[in-house]
Amino acid sequence: MSKQQKELGTIISAEPSAIEDHGCLVQWVQIEYDEGGSQGFGGIILSPEQAKDYVKELCKTFNVKSIKKLKGKRAYALRSFDEFDGTIEGLVSIETGKAFLINVWRKKHYPETKSVLEQKKEIIKARIESAKRNIFSWEEDLNRLDRSYIDWENIYG
Repeated sequence: MSKQQKELGTIISAEPSAIEDHGCLVQWVQIEYDEGGSQGFGGIILSPEQAKDYVKELCKTFNVKSIKKLKGKRAYALRSFDEFDGTIEGLVSIETGKAFLINVWRKKHYPETKSVLEQKKEIIKARIESAKRNIFSWEEDLNRLDRSYIDWENIYG
C-alpha cells in the first residue's frame, strides 16, 4: 500500500446534498490532507431517497447526527489504486475506526454493482477499444491524404 492509497486528513467541508448545474442531486465531502492538498469525496448522482440513506450511513461511520457535524473529523481517504489523482473510494473515521466505502453502499442499492477492480478493467478495455478505432480511422485518413491533397504552393507559388 502506498501513501496515495491511504492518506490522512481532516474533513473541511460537508454540506447536505445539493442540486448541481445539470439538475442532478449529489453529495460532496471535502478532505484536506495532512501533507498538503485537498480532494472531494463522493460526487455521485443520487435520488432524494438515496441521498438520505447515503448521508445517514456516512454520518453513522463518524458517529455524528448530521452531515454538517463531519466538518473537523479526522479520516483516512482510501483509494483502490496507486494513482496520483485517484478517486477516493472510501473514508475511515479515525475516531470510530469504521469505514464508509462508496462501492459497498452502491451494492446495497444496486446489487449487480461490479467491484472497483472490475470497473477499472472495463474502463481500460473501453479505452483500448477506442484507441484501436482511432488508429484505424487515422490510418485511413493518412492513406487518403495523397489522393485529396492539392499542392497550392506548386500551382501558385
